[in-house]
Amino acid sequence: MSDHPDLSIIIVSYNTRDLTLACLRSIESFPPSCRYETIVVYNASRDDSVESIRKTILMSS
Repeated sequence: MSDHPDLSIIIVSYNTRDLTLACLRSIESFPPSCRYETIVVYNASRDDSVESIRKTILMSS
């Protein structure tokens, strides 16, 4: 059996901290029924998206 995910969820973020966090929470609340990975693409945002996302990931671990 492969360790590779069956699904990659890719979120592109540019100054959209609140939307990105809402998307991550939605995935956590309603996870796909297959193996999946979530990738957040940080597009040099000028808000605090990265720090907020890191905190959210650490809190849900």
